[in-house]
Amino acid sequence: ALPAAAAQLCTAAGILAADESPCTFGRRLSAVGLPHADSLRAHWRQLLLTTPGAKEAGISGVILHEETFSQADAEHPDR
Repeated sequence: ALPAAAAQLCTAAGILAADESPCTFGRRLSAVGLPHADSLRAHWRQLLLTTPGAKEAGISGVILHEETFSQADAEHPDR
């Protein structure tokens, strides 16, 4: 576990905190005129995790809300 943690803490990268609760996320969606829907939160998180070049942009890890672990993505709907 320590080598993995050390690799994420290199000087050229950081950890993205994307662990907003569903309520906070819903307020952000409402502020831009979008409905508070599970599918939109799942889609947003999928975009965060699959964006090409994230590692090169300095993101070595992501802190996610526990809701994420029960969500499926478009490519793996059975998970």
